[in-house]
Amino acid sequence: MSANRSSTRSSILRTAKRLFGMTGYQGTTLDEVAKFAGMSASTMRNHFENKESLLLETQRTIFRELHARITAQSSQSKKPTQNALDALDSMWSTIQDMKSSAPFIVETLMMRGGKGDIHQQIRTFYKESTNLLEDGIRTVFADKLSELVISPERMAVLLRVLLSGLVVEMAGATTDAEQQELQQAYRDIRTLFGEFVVMSNEWDVDEQTDSVPLPW
Repeated sequence: MSANRSSTRSSILRTAKRLFGMTGYQGTTLDEVAKFAGMSASTMRNHFENKESLLLETQRTIFRELHARITAQSSQSKKPTQNALDALDSMWSTIQDMKSSAPFIVETLMMRGGKGDIHQQIRTFYKESTNLLEDGIRTVFADKLSELVISPERMAVLLRVLLSGLVVEMAGATTDAEQQELQQAYRDIRTLFGEFVVMSNEWDVDEQTDSVPLPW
C-alpha cells in the first residue's frame, strides 16, 4: 500500500470512528464520512465499498492498538506480572481515550446477536480480536506460560469480556460519582488480576473445574 493511500485510509478511519461515536452506526452514512474526511464519495468507495467493511476496520484499529499496548510491555525489563499490569493500564488508558466512541462500540457489541452477514462478520471479528489478545498474553508471559492460573486462550476471553464490560459501563457513566465508581472497579480488577494471574505453589487447583480457589 502506497504512503498516500495509507494516509487516506487512516484519515477515513479516524473520521469514521468520530462520526460513529457521535451518531452511531445506523445514523452514519458513507457519504457523511467522506464529506467530513474531505474527500469525494468515489474516493471513499475506492477504500471501503460499504459501511459494513468500514465498521469492521474501524473496530480492528481499536483492537490493534490494544494489542500494540500489550506487546510493547514485553520489551521492558520487569517481571512478567508487572509487565502484564502495565499492559492492562495501557489498555485501560486506550479505552478512556475513546470514551466518546463507547456508545458506538456498545452498539457493535449488540450486533453480534443477529443472523445477517454483517452479524456473522462481527462474530468473526471478535474471534480475531480475542486471538490478538491471546498473542499479547503469550508475548508478555513468554517465560511464565506454565505458571499462569488459566491458559492464555481463556485469559484472552476473560480480558475481552472485562474490557467490553468496562466500555458498556463507560457509555452509561454520566455523573462524577458513576465515573469514580468505574475507576474504582478498574482498580479492583487490576488488583485481582495481579494477585491471581500467576499460580502460587500453595494453591490447590480443582481438577474437575480447572480453577483455583478464591480468597473468600
